[in-house]
Amino acid sequence: MFSWQVKKEGITTASAKTVWNICTNFERLHIWDETVESCKLFGPLEIGTEGQIIMKGQSPINFVIQTVEKERFYRDKAKIFGATFSFSYEMIPQGEKTRIINTFRVSGFLAPILRLFMKKKLEVSMQKAIEKLIKMAENR
Repeated sequence: MFSWQVKKEGITTASAKTVWNICTNFERLHIWDETVESCKLFGPLEIGTEGQIIMKGQSPINFVIQTVEKERFYRDKAKIFGATFSFSYEMIPQGEKTRIINTFRVSGFLAPILRLFMKKKLEVSMQKAIEKLIKMAENR
């Protein structure tokens, strides 16, 4: 199976709990990720809960929460024809700081084609999102 990923990291002085509270407020995702028009979770943040994200200028994408470790990690998965998208945020306490890791993975037979259109844009937009997230967390 073909796959590729984009991973962005940042360090903040904010606690993992503060970062978690921002990252898991799906309805406010558009505030710090400029590529998102809207996002909602249809229930509590737990394995199996469904949600929907609309990227600016795109059709809605339905996703399902795959993994949750409160104040530490979550991952969701979305399937579209020929590809599976996996998106995660991880918060790792490091003394007085927190490392934030955001990973977007694409797999499936269309992954090589999607890489041509998506990877560079994702690298830029995910870096901007991490930087905005850090600013928001540190201003709380």
